[in-house]
Amino acid sequence: MIDPDALVQPIVLPPDAKHHPLSAVITVASTASAAALAACDRTDPAWSTWLAGRFTKSVRVAKSRADFTAALESASSVVETPDLAAAAFAPMTYPDMPKWMSRARVEGLRCEDDLPALPGDGDWSVGVIAEMSAGKTAAQVAHALCRIVLATGGLPSFSVYRAQDTAAGPIEIIDAGLTEFDGVPTRTVVASRYRA
Repeated sequence: MIDPDALVQPIVLPPDAKHHPLSAVITVASTASAAALAACDRTDPAWSTWLAGRFTKSVRVAKSRADFTAALESASSVVETPDLAAAAFAPMTYPDMPKWMSRARVEGLRCEDDLPALPGDGDWSVGVIAEMSAGKTAAQVAHALCRIVLATGGLPSFSVYRAQDTAAGPIEIIDAGLTEFDGVPTRTVVASRYRA
């Protein structure tokens, strides 16, 4: 059951998101989320209340190009590459979501898994441990990036890779299990400063 008063940060992807590789989807969605946090006024009640809670995010795939254009035009943060874009918003309640956002698809985004086995370049390396949908993975990586923003004060450069389940780091994200893990809290993502 979804609490209608709970705050969630929506992150919207284009209708063709499933045709992009997992690494690209994760990178644009999580960067948009963390960039919105980095630029926000943390005294704003939406942000301060959200930050005091679970940092819940909802990665959504727009139903149409028109809906995605609406997302791009009204977002707190937009991250674009030549092939893909994502729009992130300030936290809001589910009833406060615009109609185009509430009808966007939330579940089942699957993308070609192209995550490398080792970290790449960047100030931080973010390792994905658990098997999740692309949207869930992007939300979990975004959670790690938001923790990094809060710890360092800035948006980091980062790489994403497929980590072993024994991986560890100073930032570990444990999902509450409300959507994809059958109610079982699950360690999903670890992040650490990159070492060459």
